[in-house]
Order: sequence, then structure tokens, then C-alpha cells
Amino acid sequence: MNPQNTTLVAHIDMAGGGQVWVDGTTLYVGHMSAPHGTTIVDVADPRKPRVLTSLEVPAGYHSHKVRVANNTMLVNHELVGRDDGANFGGGGLGIYDVSNPARPSPCYAPSGKPAEKASIAFRSTDATRIFRRRSKVTPATS
Repeated sequence: MNPQNTTLVAHIDMAGGGQVWVDGTTLYVGHMSAPHGTTIVDVADPRKPRVLTSLEVPAGYHSHKVRVANNTMLVNHELVGRDDGANFGGGGLGIYDVSNPARPSPCYAPSGKPAEKASIAFRSTDATRIFRRRSKVTPATS
């Protein structure tokens, strides 16, 4: 990128970010410190970015990685200190339906019942990994 060929069009004041991901006109920002988990921003008008929502994590965790594809958001829930998240499941992978980015929800089967199987494809620069959970997937609680 040539810094002489760029122009600042907007600024978003938010907690320290980790990974940033753009899907269409939506920006997703993973954060480094609790209680900030993932912030979702509408950037349809780049001059007027608008925070849609923020997901929180309990003390002792961060959620600094985020990827989105096909209305599914994957985030890490990583333990980085003392575990104050008694109801946070010990950390791991957060999977959310973001078909409405202003209202992300834990993944459920379309019927609202726990899914019998869930498949997740994650593509990085060097590999594609597919994860399949064979047991029932129960809704995450927050």
C-alpha cells in the first residue's frame, strides 16, 4: 500500500482490536481484553461506520480472532488469565449465526432444536480445515 495514495475517511473509537474481518458491508473486530469480545460494525457507508453490536467475554478471556463466511461467524474464546467465566464453558470456539449482524446468535438447527451434526469449514492462506461434530450440538449460553 502506498501511504501517499490513501485517505482517512472515518474513525471508530473502540477497545484494542486483534483481528479484523470484512464480509460484504460488515466489519468484525476481535478484541484483546475482556469484557470486549467481538464488535460488529456496519460499514455500508464508509464515512459513517455504525456499531451494530458487541459480544462480551468474561474476565480472564479474550476473543481476538474472528472469521465470517456464509452468515457464520467463528471466534476464539481463549483463556488468558484466571478463569472467571464459570458459565463460559472453559473457552474454545464460538460459532454464531450472523445472518442478521446486529443480532448474532449461537448456531442452532433451523427447527430450533440442537443440531445432530454441524460442519465448519475454515480456510486459511495455506489450508482448508473441515470440522464435523458427530454428537448433538447444544446452543451456547451467554
